[in-house]
Amino acid sequence: MVRKTPHETLRDEEKVVRYLKLDIKNQAKVQQLSDLIFGKDYASIEVDADNEEVWIACLDEKPIGFCKYLFNQTNRYYNVKLTDQVYSVLDLVAVLPNYRGHGIATKLAKLVMKGEQENPVFAVAWEITGNAAVLGVFKALGFRFKDNLGHIWKQQCLNNEFQCPAKKDECICTAALYSTV
Repeated sequence: MVRKTPHETLRDEEKVVRYLKLDIKNQAKVQQLSDLIFGKDYASIEVDADNEEVWIACLDEKPIGFCKYLFNQTNRYYNVKLTDQVYSVLDLVAVLPNYRGHGIATKLAKLVMKGEQENPVFAVAWEITGNAAVLGVFKALGFRFKDNLGHIWKQQCLNNEFQCPAKKDECICTAALYSTV
């Protein structure tokens, strides 16, 4: 979508955003979207993976955003112990820049978190430029800031396990932890 004025919205153009659970037909497209937004090979987007759910937002059959949710987790999250009990993580929330500000990320997050009341839910935000949108999503869902986690992705980035979109000569990303508890 190309917005001609600040007042146009997706509704003004009579386009409907469809929300659906990830299927095999869209898996490769969503993986490309993830690589574009988070960096190549940062995340693996899979259909029917154990203890995870992915929902996507599509416009004209093209994925424009997605949300990945990990549930019933007991292990460390990027070598960080979040809690002693079973927990869930709002792992990835991504919407292409041209479509941000329309509530798409919030809707996706609500879909993946539906009914979650048993376990604490955590979310981790990259502390880099352009991150303000996800903080609005976290706030809308009742997340509160818990802690700074530092450079939890630095070693993976330095080992070229993924290509960080913000990396210059050295990984500069830090992480902030949010929680519903």
